[in-house]
Amino acid sequence: MSRLSIIAPTVLLASAAALAGCSGAGPSKAGGSTPPVMLTLGTDDTDDRLSAGVVAEFTRQVTALSDGAIVIKPRWRAAGPDQADWDQKVARMVRAGTLDLGMIPARAWDTEGVSTFRALHAPFLVDSDALVRAVVTDHVAGEMLAGLEPLGLTGLALVPESMRHPFSFGDPLLHPADLEGSTVRTPRSDVGYATFEAFGARPTDMGGPGKDFGASVADGTISAAESSYDAALHLPRPAVGTANVTLYPKVETLVANAGVLAGLSIEQREALKKAAVATRTWAATGMPTDAKAASDFCKAGGRTLLAPQAAVASWKAKASPVYVQLRKDAATATMIDTIGRLKQSVAVPEGDRPAACGSAVAQPSTSAPAAGANLIPDGTYRRDNTLASLVAAGIPEASAKEYVGALTFTLDGGVYTETPPPGATFPPCVGSYSSTATRLELRFETNCSGALAAAWVGTPEGLLLSDLEDATNPRQSTFVEAIFGSGRPFTKIG
Repeated sequence: MSRLSIIAPTVLLASAAALAGCSGAGPSKAGGSTPPVMLTLGTDDTDDRLSAGVVAEFTRQVTALSDGAIVIKPRWRAAGPDQADWDQKVARMVRAGTLDLGMIPARAWDTEGVSTFRALHAPFLVDSDALVRAVVTDHVAGEMLAGLEPLGLTGLALVPESMRHPFSFGDPLLHPADLEGSTVRTPRSDVGYATFEAFGARPTDMGGPGKDFGASVADGTISAAESSYDAALHLPRPAVGTANVTLYPKVETLVANAGVLAGLSIEQREALKKAAVATRTWAATGMPTDAKAASDFCKAGGRTLLAPQAAVASWKAKASPVYVQLRKDAATATMIDTIGRLKQSVAVPEGDRPAACGSAVAQPSTSAPAAGANLIPDGTYRRDNTLASLVAAGIPEASAKEYVGALTFTLDGGVYTETPPPGATFPPCVGSYSSTATRLELRFETNCSGALAAAWVGTPEGLLLSDLEDATNPRQSTFVEAIFGSGRPFTKIG
């Protein structure tokens, strides 16, 4: 059966388990004021990703609009790290009532028997931030969200996040033929998988057999990824994006278990719905545009290129079989046409289109540092991180586990080499560095990307780093401070 065939959704009845996930909905037994309702919102993302802003805004809006009667408790990486079907697993937890609410990418629902979001991901149809904003506020958005009802879920809003592009870990992807026969990492989605299969690629949401994503990239099993510019900064190694090949958007669905909603008061239900709509409105200006995200990616050392216009036409032509399958469903065909009409009426400012930056081939830095530029003594430095110390420094436990153990780096005449802890899933990072009498600056160039800056001082115990900043993603500064700083020195071992 084709991945794009229509699957009849299963109707789920609200269960007592769903209601149990919602606490404090009734008056207190002591006869006092009603305690706030605690609702758990699950997502596969971590609190250092772009989507964390959506969670924060929704949480703020719910608190304000319910006058504190509802408290949102985020549950990051709700299904656990390193999962296949990661978004779908979180969606199933909301259906089961294990989670009260979910922030699930719309792309994920087509594997779960929901066909109403497929038009949103028809390749190259929704290709600008302006069009995404138009779609999520149009009547078609309500029709899409209504498709969740047979699953025992209520869709609260569609919230824009980012645009998706192909990224290559090797040669740039300028023509669809550049993907022929390759394995591409892409989030699980029937439409997404069908799109890359139309390009002649093999889509996967995991690594190669018996390997994780990072190892599969390191050994060449996976040569490309579908990603956004923000997420591309977290890929296992630097990748070059194709700026004018915009596949489709990543749009979040804010959803609620229908049984949980039924256990709330009318006022509380209205507060949740209004908060979701307010979050959607916030995202229109609160989330970076594709052009801004691309600019930040380039400032972080990333590279983007433009495919020739004839090649862009070839990309679209290659995707035409996906439309043939999508249009076999009359409702999806109607939604595609509705979005097409919106597209004709939406003006896209020229500045909203990502530009190219960088060279076609990544070149690691080979220039020698300027005289006197490196004042930190060359050598190998090591520090042991414990799970307790990382969690205490503010890293979620699921993320902290990768950094437990001996973290080692070597400084050698301007070349920085980092050896991760034994349990890490990412390969060694190589880059360049320079230092003054008080500051250290790193730029990653192989296997990792981005740039860090820190204050440094030599102590009797070793090299102490502090005031760490992630120059490419300031939201991660707390994270890198926990990994490299937190008042604990690195011991010089060689």
